[in-house]
Amino acid sequence: MKRLAAAAAAAACALLAAPAPAHAAPASLHPVALPFLWPNADLYDVDAVSPAKVWAAGRQGAFCAVWVPWTPCAVGSNGNPVIRQWTGSAWKEYPINGWQGQGAVVAVGGTATETWAASGNSTPQVFRFDGTAFQPVAAPAGHTYTWFRASAAGAWARVEGLAAPLYRRSGNAWQEASLPGTFANLIDLQGRAADDAYAVGTGYRTGGFGYPTLAHWDGAAWHEIPVPEDMRPSTVNFTAVVPGGPGEAWLIGPGALVHLKDGAWTRMTVPVAGEDVLDLAPAGDGTLWALSGAEPAAGRPYRYVDGVWEAATVPTGARPHRLAVVPGTGKVWAVAADASGKPLVLTDS
Repeated sequence: MKRLAAAAAAAACALLAAPAPAHAAPASLHPVALPFLWPNADLYDVDAVSPAKVWAAGRQGAFCAVWVPWTPCAVGSNGNPVIRQWTGSAWKEYPINGWQGQGAVVAVGGTATETWAASGNSTPQVFRFDGTAFQPVAAPAGHTYTWFRASAAGAWARVEGLAAPLYRRSGNAWQEASLPGTFANLIDLQGRAADDAYAVGTGYRTGGFGYPTLAHWDGAAWHEIPVPEDMRPSTVNFTAVVPGGPGEAWLIGPGALVHLKDGAWTRMTVPVAGEDVLDLAPAGDGTLWALSGAEPAAGRPYRYVDGVWEAATVPTGARPHRLAVVPGTGKVWAVAADASGKPLVLTDS
């Protein structure tokens, strides 16, 4: 899974991006026709497991009736959750059993053998796919979810309470796998394998000053990786961590894109000066895909090839807000909205 919760982004100072020579035709993303969705639908996340297994998730049927202008909804709904899978030629919808209330699925994905989904409520609802439907999965005993992530490194959950531990799903049970004590706040956790994951957060020194924290999971425990002072964003937090190959990760922060490879740190240019990186997806062959822009308008896709960022074309008015790359192919998928706000799924496949 890519990420639970809406993408975090903030305005900040920017880095100059290198001009892109015209050495290759620009990538082009085209729409994949969606089946019927109830009016006022949104797609929030996409995850690509294979060319014949691409997930998209969101909501449909949201509405707000206002009797008096500039007042809250007199009658309304946050909509109903929806999850669709692209099978290579068509979309298939699966039921979400045990869903409580209204709202959206904001994250879906995982691995080739295990798929997870989660709501965007203040108390997330978590579901695991059993091959025919998504079934609810309870939080660790005696707790309530406050935070959830799933990726190729498995499913991870944080729960309520001071100094709340981090849990990792192992089979049908949750096992505690707490982060280093320097993590006062966990922001993002992503991985590429069961023994290769990264977590980014915030630590606090005496006096209340914050600093970014990074840790690596080796399959048995977390180990802190100090972030050099000159590689930190202009404000305290990195907003996301994206794993690459072995020993490799990218950190995204306000106006900052930082690369870690085998212990060596490099500050990379961002696609567009003055804009933040909203999402990042490595293709595994040295190519990166990124969204550049500002929330809530979402971004424009760029591809990093041979050391330069190249803008990819999208349908007029389309604004992507989440990316996923099909493993082993470099092909990219995105969920977006068109100029009128209707949901789109785009791909270069």
